[in-house]
Amino acid sequence: MSYFLFSDATAWHREITATTWREAIRKAREEFSICGRIRATAFNYDARDYRLDGTTYTFTLRQVN
Repeated sequence: MSYFLFSDATAWHREITATTWREAIRKAREEFSICGRIRATAFNYDARDYRLDGTTYTFTLRQVN
C-alpha cells in the first residue's frame, strides 16, 4: 500500500491510500468530485500534474511511500 498526497487550489496535501497511480486518481475523483477527462501534464520523479480538459482546473499527486 502506498500513500499519495493530493493538492489543488483548495486542498493541500490530502492523503490518499492506494496501491497504484490509477487507483489514486480514481479515489481523488470520488473524494473531490472531479468529473471529466483528465490529462497528465507533467511527470517529476514522484509527482504528477494533471489538468481537467476544457477547464483551468489542475491538481498534483505525489507518491510518498
